[in-house]
Amino acid sequence: MPENAYERLAKLKTRERTVNFEGEPAGSVEDEVSVLNGDGDYKFFLQRIRLSPKKGREMGSKRAYRWCYWTVTGKGDRLAFGQYALFLSETALRNLLSKARKKGWPV
Repeated sequence: MPENAYERLAKLKTRERTVNFEGEPAGSVEDEVSVLNGDGDYKFFLQRIRLSPKKGREMGSKRAYRWCYWTVTGKGDRLAFGQYALFLSETALRNLLSKARKKGWPV
C-alpha cells in the first residue's frame, strides 16, 4: 500500500539535497534537525548548509543555516516546500542567537 502524504512527511529527510537561494545553487544540506508540529501536517527543519565556493565567498563563510518547513498540500495528496526560508551565515546566526541570549531568551 502506498504511503500517504502525512507518512511521507514524517519520514522526510533533506540531507545531501541541493539548496537554491535566489534562483542559484548555494550548496547542499550537510546536516539537519527537524520536528513535526502537533497535527503532523508541517515539518520544521534547521539545516546546516555546506556552501558552494561562490556562495561561500559572497557570504564570507563555508557554511550557512536555514530554517525552513515542508507541509502537506491543501488536497492532502503531496508535499510542498515552504518557499520563504531564513538563510543565514554562521556569523549572522551566532550574532542573532547571542542577542536573544542577552535578552534572557533560553536559546
